[in-house]
Amino acid sequence: MFSLNRLMDKASGRTPRERLIWLMALLLGKGLSVDDFCAEYERTWNFQLNEERLSQSESELLKRVFDTVVWYTPVVEDRKNYPGFKSESEVFTVVAEVQQQLEHR
Repeated sequence: MFSLNRLMDKASGRTPRERLIWLMALLLGKGLSVDDFCAEYERTWNFQLNEERLSQSESELLKRVFDTVVWYTPVVEDRKNYPGFKSESEVFTVVAEVQQQLEHR
């Protein structure tokens, strides 16, 4: 699993779009924790990505991941009290589905 500092080094030189897709591959390959994935995906989406450079279908798919990661919490009690929060398994499921759809476009 990558440390966050090492991740930042490996992310340099990638476009924001490439970085989002790379982060998804790292998560699914167990090279990145869900906490770190969510933090980096959200940071890249909010502060580096220009959605206008994505096709409409890419934007919709990658936004689906974003809409999941912003509601992720590792705290079970929070998910019980606030049904909108997402679990680790929900993040994995959405990322796997989106990655598969991106590969088959």
